[in-house]
Amino acid sequence: LINEAQEMKPKVERFLDRFGKIYAITIISLFFFFSLTFPFIFGIPFFGMEGSIYRSLAFLIAASPCALIIATPTAYLSAINACARKGIVLKGGITLDALASCKTIAFDKTGTLTTGELSCISVEILIDEKECSLTEGIAIAAAIERNATHPMATAICSYAEKKGVSSVQIDDFKSISGFGLQGTAKINNQSLPIFIGNKEFIFPKISSIPADILSKKSEYMISFLLIGKTLFSFHFTDTIRPNIPAVLKKLKEEHHLKLIMLTGDHENSAILVAKEVGIDSFFADLRPEAKLQIVSDLSLKQGLAMVGDGINDAP
Repeated sequence: LINEAQEMKPKVERFLDRFGKIYAITIISLFFFFSLTFPFIFGIPFFGMEGSIYRSLAFLIAASPCALIIATPTAYLSAINACARKGIVLKGGITLDALASCKTIAFDKTGTLTTGELSCISVEILIDEKECSLTEGIAIAAAIERNATHPMATAICSYAEKKGVSSVQIDDFKSISGFGLQGTAKINNQSLPIFIGNKEFIFPKISSIPADILSKKSEYMISFLLIGKTLFSFHFTDTIRPNIPAVLKKLKEEHHLKLIMLTGDHENSAILVAKEVGIDSFFADLRPEAKLQIVSDLSLKQGLAMVGDGINDAP
């Protein structure tokens, strides 16, 4: 990574590389020109302390582009190495240029501003079609989330373990990136389709949703589980990292940076975290591609840095 970083040169260094080649060729050409023409123009010898070759060599040394060409990459490499010693890997000097022009910092929420160690605090049946019980719903949710890596998956599995529910066999498992998971499970000798994820993934699969569910608001993060026609909601809480409010305050007051938050969680959860950490602007209910689009759009307007910790932040 460090080797690749050193090859990603900033704009000023790329300019000096191009300039250096032209400059070097010009100086060497002048060396030969002076060596060969001075004896005829000024009547001096070719050799000796006063000769044209000696004088031309002095010119070549004095006009050497070494210091000019080496100075810039040396400064950038020193910065890259200094960051590496502190455990920070830069993609190259171009990153330092970008940081110098940075006016806005966008933060992911879960795992970045918060610890990312979610706790499932409650499970609720929203639409009860008597196809399975609350305990069976928790067992199925834990079974389908067992191999997932999202913090919600870990929280659901821990919650199921505390409740002591038995394991369930999941068939036809499939992960829908940015939305959720799906599969099938046998309940009371009946094979039922299972979907777990955000409301954009779950709600379109329900023919009729009561108005009170659509209008229901919560400050907690919510994941929905649909088993057949029975709808469950899982409620999660997260903890703000202890040092985050102080860090963000310093960025705003001392460095005059604009701070925004990007999250895939619903708006009420985003409002709660934003107030706690001191962020004025945020975007909620974002899928990974929506996050990327917002970052791209904001970057066109002004220098922007993105801070994230998860797979969906990698782009």
